[in-house]
Amino acid sequence: MVDVQLVFLQYVGKTPSLAGCPKCRLKFFTPEQLLKQPEAAAQYLREKFSLHTCKWEIVEETGSSLAQFPRPQWQNMSFMSAHSTTSYTR
Repeated sequence: MVDVQLVFLQYVGKTPSLAGCPKCRLKFFTPEQLLKQPEAAAQYLREKFSLHTCKWEIVEETGSSLAQFPRPQWQNMSFMSAHSTTSYTR
């Protein structure tokens, strides 16, 4: 079995703020209180990653279909783009 590595996906300055598992696409977010501590944030994300159970590993071990797992809620959501024409006024 191939070792899966954590992927840092987004940074705030030099601090990783979003990371994910490239196999099961589970996302990990940095708590707000760690956003000014790059090393602590990276360590937090690595720890969360090491504690997660990858759905792909379950599929490989059991021989079951990935279709048995529900699609994560965040994959069903559409997000506004940074270039949205919608303006908000008071």
